[in-house]
Amino acid sequence: MKFIFPALAVFGMMTANAGVDRKIPPIDPKVAVFYHLHRQNIYFKQKQYRLFIAEPKTPVHNNAILYLLDGNGHFPLALNSVRTDRTLPVIVGIGYPVETAYAPERRTRDYTFAPEDGKIFKHGGGAEDFLKFIHTSVKPMMEARYSLNKDKQFLFGHSLGGLFGLYVLFHQPDLFQHYVIASPSIWWKNGGIIPQRLPWIKSTPRSILITLGEYEEYPEKDPEITPQRLEKIRQRQRIMPTRYFAGKLIEQNQPVKFYLIPRANHGQSILPALQQTLQAVQK
Repeated sequence: MKFIFPALAVFGMMTANAGVDRKIPPIDPKVAVFYHLHRQNIYFKQKQYRLFIAEPKTPVHNNAILYLLDGNGHFPLALNSVRTDRTLPVIVGIGYPVETAYAPERRTRDYTFAPEDGKIFKHGGGAEDFLKFIHTSVKPMMEARYSLNKDKQFLFGHSLGGLFGLYVLFHQPDLFQHYVIASPSIWWKNGGIIPQRLPWIKSTPRSILITLGEYEEYPEKDPEITPQRLEKIRQRQRIMPTRYFAGKLIEQNQPVKFYLIPRANHGQSILPALQQTLQAVQK
């Protein structure tokens, strides 16, 4: 069943600390007027998901499409980043039937390849099923509904979503042609996402953009950092820093660009990363 997605929702800005507000940000009416906005609940293996879909009102042949993880919160931010004076892409947010921007336990379940220590992290390990859901349910549905350019399919994921983006790259790289890996949680299971054999990626995509907030790479510069958060970041950096990881992919001749987002911590880096993504989508 198809539902109209509300043009305005409760506003929530990224917080100054490492996390994000769980309130869903609003959609700019000046952008929404160019789109038909829908939401659709869908089941897969007894799990319920919600798709947030932005369909350009003016049909476009061979359109670009952007798939977003954490769709509840990232769909409005991505839509607001669209340039309405350029060809409009189809945007699909993959989320959950909740009224908050993030669903911590469910995203942990779906975006990770194994459980990890911690109250919420112990629910991890469902990445294989989630990848099947996208491959066998979400993408075929969009491809049947719209005229899409098979060379301009983008996937965006931040944090654990970035970890899942790497999981797709390492297991089924042909599923998308362009990947945006924002602040990926490479530290999960002591870097267990990293393949043991070279090359890490068996089929080269057209582009891989890896983004990171400046205060994630240099946490001591963050004016809001706490000693506990500083120590946690440094522990995770010891596993493999994101810039170093990007460099290893470049050494393997992958089309990687690394972008350090100025004056941004983990939560504050989401919107600039999405803005960079829409620039690439609308080229």
